[in-house]
Amino acid sequence: MSQVQDQIRSQSAINQAELALNQFGERIGFFTGLATHNIQKVATSLGEEAKRQSGRMDQQNTVQPESSANQTSGRLAQVESQEANKQAVQKAEKVVDNMGQRVTIGVSLVSLQFQRATARVREEAEDMWAEAQYIRQQNSPVPH
Repeated sequence: MSQVQDQIRSQSAINQAELALNQFGERIGFFTGLATHNIQKVATSLGEEAKRQSGRMDQQNTVQPESSANQTSGRLAQVESQEANKQAVQKAEKVVDNMGQRVTIGVSLVSLQFQRATARVREEAEDMWAEAQYIRQQNSPVPH
């Protein structure tokens, strides 16, 4: 009877350990999703800020009446400013994308290592359980 109770307790402990490891894996996944979401928010806000600055430049250039020579140079400056803003936005997006890729790779590596460690722990627990059962069988008297 106690052998059956010991089996139930050890299986319960193994199940609890697996549950804890699964919850930890879910938390890692949640962290990954949250980090990706935050990176996307930063990229979006950078793009919006660049658009706002570009809009201010447009307003400044259209509000001031100028002579035809000044208008031409003003339009050229406006085009150059818009091009610079576009390049800045593209550069910021590349930086954010690269950072997101690095975070994803890092989390994937951690997840893979965690899965390997979990498999090792599970295998060790099963080995200990089998060894304990073997020792228990040897120590118990054999009924004739």
